[in-house]
Amino acid sequence: YLAAYLYLREQFTADALIHLGTHGTQEWTPGKDRGLWAYDYPNLAIGNVPVFYPYIQDNIGESLQAKRRGRATIISHQTPPYSPSGLYDELLEIHDLMHQYLQLEESGVRDETQAQIIKKAIEFNLHTELDLTEAQVKQNFNDFLPKLHDHIHYLAQATTPIGLHTFGQAAEQNFRIATVMQQLGEPFYEALGVDSKELFAEPFDTLFQQKPFTFLASFIRGEKSTDTIKDSSLHEMVEEAIINEQKLAKDGEMEALLHGLQGGFIMPGLGGDPVRQPDTTSGTNLYAFDPEKIPSKAAYDASETLYQSLIDDYQKQHDGHLPDKLAFTLWSSEAIRTYGLVESQVLRALGVKPEWDAAGRVTGLTIIPDAELSQARVDVVLQITSVYRDQFDGLMIKLASVIEQLAEGDGTTNIIAKNSQLITQQLEKQGLSLKEASRYAKARLFSNPPGNYGSGVTSVAMDSTRWDDDRILADTFIQSQSHIYTTEDWGTPVQQLNLLQSQLQGTDAVVLSRSSNLHGMLSTDHPFEYLGGLSAVIKQIDGQNPSLYVSDSRQKQAKIISASTLISNELRTRYQNPQWIKAMQQEGYAGTVEMLKIVNNVFGWQVMDANMIRPDQWQALHETYVMDQRDLGLNEWFAEQNPTAQAQLIERMIEAIRKGYWQASEETREQLVERWQALVNELGADKGADKTVEYIEQQLAGFGLNIAPADAQANNAQSEQVSGQVLQAQAKPEQQQDSPLPWIVVLLFTLLMAGAIHRFYQFQQWNSNAYDR
Repeated sequence: YLAAYLYLREQFTADALIHLGTHGTQEWTPGKDRGLWAYDYPNLAIGNVPVFYPYIQDNIGESLQAKRRGRATIISHQTPPYSPSGLYDELLEIHDLMHQYLQLEESGVRDETQAQIIKKAIEFNLHTELDLTEAQVKQNFNDFLPKLHDHIHYLAQATTPIGLHTFGQAAEQNFRIATVMQQLGEPFYEALGVDSKELFAEPFDTLFQQKPFTFLASFIRGEKSTDTIKDSSLHEMVEEAIINEQKLAKDGEMEALLHGLQGGFIMPGLGGDPVRQPDTTSGTNLYAFDPEKIPSKAAYDASETLYQSLIDDYQKQHDGHLPDKLAFTLWSSEAIRTYGLVESQVLRALGVKPEWDAAGRVTGLTIIPDAELSQARVDVVLQITSVYRDQFDGLMIKLASVIEQLAEGDGTTNIIAKNSQLITQQLEKQGLSLKEASRYAKARLFSNPPGNYGSGVTSVAMDSTRWDDDRILADTFIQSQSHIYTTEDWGTPVQQLNLLQSQLQGTDAVVLSRSSNLHGMLSTDHPFEYLGGLSAVIKQIDGQNPSLYVSDSRQKQAKIISASTLISNELRTRYQNPQWIKAMQQEGYAGTVEMLKIVNNVFGWQVMDANMIRPDQWQALHETYVMDQRDLGLNEWFAEQNPTAQAQLIERMIEAIRKGYWQASEETREQLVERWQALVNELGADKGADKTVEYIEQQLAGFGLNIAPADAQANNAQSEQVSGQVLQAQAKPEQQQDSPLPWIVVLLFTLLMAGAIHRFYQFQQWNSNAYDR
């Protein structure tokens, strides 16, 4: 790795380096979190060569790492464009049936239509996504129908990315208009007088004929003058849309990169999700804001409703019981996008409020007296990602300090103090002094050690043929995250004390924030890595998974939603949606990789928390990406673009079957292995792990399918006689007199190898951890 960079600097004599795309590796190599010196790995790699880094505009948190640790100049680039998801196939059919039902009078036809709605909803497991049983659907259809109707409307209006962004190339104008239409959102639809509930509840290909789009397009394309708009608020929105569309059309990305390579100054610019934050820029050097302003007053105020929603939903799912302990996973990118919305929920749970100065900086955290609380305090455990640790250490110290104050309170009325006292006793039994035990028992913030990044969980999860017991996933998470951050300890290892397990014991629910319209629960591995990682550890401790929630602030009205529901919605609105698939097909090879990534991340969730993925969801992925039930020509497309991606996608599904996570039918298993065989034998796709291939071959034999020709040829080759060079006996050389030189060489070689192994171990640890949010 270092040699490659050394060659570029010394032999190739590069004047500059371009780290293309979000993101590379150099900024994540071992070393200090900031203020790196020349011999930290990031600086060892690049020396004094300038680095330019095209980076996606909505990932501010990690771009700051590239600047601080990678010494990069960021060239921000746009996300893909966005559109409403629309409806397709079974969703469209059910929606039409509901409208037919609502228009019918009492009759046999109405009863038959009701029966069809119930049958279809159950067939496609829509009732499960509404937390209803089949019996509840049939017995309380009048309650079920409006819930189903609202759910399908929600799916139709979901913001969906269209394809991938090409650096320096703006999206097609229709998609730019669709993006700015969603930036305007609900107020725009209301001003137009359209039924916002039924909006976009049609096939995607009708989007460009619907009133919000055609109205906006006529002004953006210059077909009409905004002077003709009489309504002042609507006039203002259209003017805003015109400006925003022009910004999307002139991305400035390639110009900025070339300007930087010429030694020019790259202008700083705001980053963020373009739907939520239309003032997001491209072709700029991204920056964030003062981290001391988190949480903002607006975020803290908004958190009251969200936190209460979390408590209400938990009580609904648990017979009215309140949670005693919550865990939160805190990510830098989420904190930056939401100004600390989840951090504010942490404060609500603890019964704490921020104090701000005139500039909006948080000067301290104040404990709210018991008498002023509307409900009891809840204990919290905070899993801090590595980037968050590097960027928000000031807030971490404030959180640690106020938690320590609460931990010293009255254990009869304060659950934080009560739990701290119990853990103090446990640590004393392990041989710690009362002072040490009390100090450690107050710790609630856990992360990697300073200078270390990631959990290591993702690589273990994907390397599923190397483990049989999924406890290894929880153990890997514990190993990486067992370092405490308090007012007295900063990154102190506590794995030998089992402190992370002790603090997580009895955790009722875990919360993650999602605020990007580009990245959901399956588009990246981080959600299953951290939210799933906490779930796996808690299951290992308590014997069952906690409830998993997402603080969803992708739209202007934030809400609390269960993680499983968000995963289901994402599968329906994107990865089973012909609109998303067709857009990815336009991306060629890169599109195949995106599809493979989704299936890998579904598997990641499956192994971290089996409650998150249903068998019918695996079946739907099989029918979509292997059987091509929507007739999109996927098999032919994979064959042309990247047959190995489809083979790997199938191997991942086979792994879910082999390990017992998915009880697929015999028909499905046969379809999977037969397609895999065709990809390998006829199209030359690479094979995966030996265990997976062995299982596939067993299945092929069981179904009476032919053995792979490639294997048969290999077996025949072993039995063939070959001729060529042969070994000849050589005279034994005369033995030389003993000399110390060989031993010196051996010693030097041993020392060299020891150093190499140490470096290799460091890099293996770094590579397995990779990065986080």
